[in-house]
Amino acid sequence: MFFKKTEVVELLETMRANFWTIGTVEDSEIKKVYIRYHKILKYKCLFYITIYLSTVISFFVGPILSEGEVLSYECYRPPWISYYQLLCLVNICGMYCTLFTMIPVDMLFMSIITLTTVQFVLLNAELQNVIQHDIEGEDVDKRLRNCIEHHCFLLNFMRQINQVFSVRLVLFFGIILITMCLEMYRSTCPDSDWKTFAESILYTTSG
Repeated sequence: MFFKKTEVVELLETMRANFWTIGTVEDSEIKKVYIRYHKILKYKCLFYITIYLSTVISFFVGPILSEGEVLSYECYRPPWISYYQLLCLVNICGMYCTLFTMIPVDMLFMSIITLTTVQFVLLNAELQNVIQHDIEGEDVDKRLRNCIEHHCFLLNFMRQINQVFSVRLVLFFGIILITMCLEMYRSTCPDSDWKTFAESILYTTSG
């Protein structure tokens, strides 16, 4: 995503300049739909953050509650550093790696897709209003022209999203799938204990 920073900024600028907002909607029922989708997006983000925080806490608290000096990740421990110092360092490194890489990409893509879906819903509702209310004259021509232009814009915008995200998402999910398969194999090995099984299940379910 770092190499596509310019394209992502262009996407966001295009959304801000061309997406229909609640101020452009006159029908009260359509406004309710608009507000509902925004609430869904908000709850998705809160749920995602909750899952992330619970995973971080479990990876930090789990080794402390375990017997012996266990770390969240296997690594070399220099003799001059204490167990708790290294535990904090390992967890902080892991937290920042996900906080500034995986989470922003996930939430950005989820927000763009959800808000684009809202635009198609608003467009469909506007067309239904024009057809059902039998509007005539210049007003119907203007509203139909706006709908056609917005529909063409959304189709071009979807192609733009594919160009920016498609290859990177395939690579991203491919890496995630491989790591999850490795963890599942690790948990089903004959010599794995309950702790290894629990760690693998936690890692797999948290994605």
